[in-house]
Amino acid sequence: SHGVAVVGPWSFSLPVNPVDKVPYLEGVINWAKVNLHKQLHINGVSVGVVLNLANYILGGHSSGAHVQVEYLKKSCGDVSGQVWLSPVDGMDPAGLLPIFCIEPGKYLNYGLPTLHLAAGYDTVPGASGFACAPGELSNLRFYDALHPEIASKWFINATRFAHADLLDQMFIETVEATQFCGYNSELTDEEHGVYRRYAAGQIVSFVKALYTVDEEKCSSYMAYLEDPTLMTVQVEAQHSNLKGTCPKASCSWFHP
Repeated sequence: SHGVAVVGPWSFSLPVNPVDKVPYLEGVINWAKVNLHKQLHINGVSVGVVLNLANYILGGHSSGAHVQVEYLKKSCGDVSGQVWLSPVDGMDPAGLLPIFCIEPGKYLNYGLPTLHLAAGYDTVPGASGFACAPGELSNLRFYDALHPEIASKWFINATRFAHADLLDQMFIETVEATQFCGYNSELTDEEHGVYRRYAAGQIVSFVKALYTVDEEKCSSYMAYLEDPTLMTVQVEAQHSNLKGTCPKASCSWFHP
């Protein structure tokens, strides 16, 4: 587990509007604080394992990141870092409904260490003619909204992969069969497996860098976020590290 516990909510019946999903996210967080220890122990994790529930990282994929941003715009809570996976703003792929969490040209009212993993085929249209992550509504729209003076941030784009390629193979095949999102038809099942492990590895490196107190170890973790030659897939990377050293798990918030 690399010392990380992950809670991933799953539902087909949530409201369509991302803003209306925020209370459900709050419910998941509150549930984890009360129940996660017990559930891990029930499922075989040693009772000696103690979770640090006073500090945690929030992550979101696609429009899930919209919900995440709306949550953090209200308050940092106990969140001390965030992960975005091909984040998408808005309620519809054309951006016709004016429900957005980000206003281009304006910074968000919070800042915290951020790992942003994108996919090169995010903007490729599916059968509908729309992409699952339209360029004007995704990725750099989010990255650029983090104020560089209060948020260290790392942007890594896996150029050969698509929006759904971090899912289990069954779901990837469903997306490709329906052409719900654009995809790279040249990829093999094995390459999808490599990509899933890459994404997980990047997140683990980020978590380790945030929470280790050993500067030397932190530097070794940071290398996997900043040096493309150490990454297992082809990437384009950029970052803005406030101090040029190891990031600290923390969150700054101010009234909008």
